[in-house]
Amino acid sequence: EKKDKTIQENKKDERIANQVKNAFGKGVSNDGSRGDSDEGSSTQGNPFGNSSTGEITGVGGYGGYNLGGRGLVGSLPYPEYDNSNDAGIIAISITVDPQGKVISAIATVNGSKGTAFSNPKLRASAEAAARKSRFERSTGSSNQTGVIIYIFKQN
Repeated sequence: EKKDKTIQENKKDERIANQVKNAFGKGVSNDGSRGDSDEGSSTQGNPFGNSSTGEITGVGGYGGYNLGGRGLVGSLPYPEYDNSNDAGIIAISITVDPQGKVISAIATVNGSKGTAFSNPKLRASAEAAARKSRFERSTGSSNQTGVIIYIFKQN
């Protein structure tokens, strides 16, 4: 009788766990959800998405990154603002070596929006901040490319 009661409790716990697990959907597909509008290139619902690979992970706040699942060491360095009223998103194309050091950081039109990209001081600031970023070491011996997104908001 005690054994039957334990089995019933375990089944109940499992059922509750499954209900909680599925409460917010079945999880993320490998494809991601791509939009079909005339504008935008990100995975639908995620400003840091990568439409070509379906990557939908990143970090929120003042910026985010996508480096194929490779983790960030610490946090993204903040870019410096200037006294302009320029705002928007600046996308920085990065190349990271196997040790996790950013060896190239170049602002790119693809993924950038607003007036911030047209401001050379903000572009240079975003590139400098991106070069200070550090990522986890990789087991491979080749460089990896990705993107860092900085969001500039003016007060």
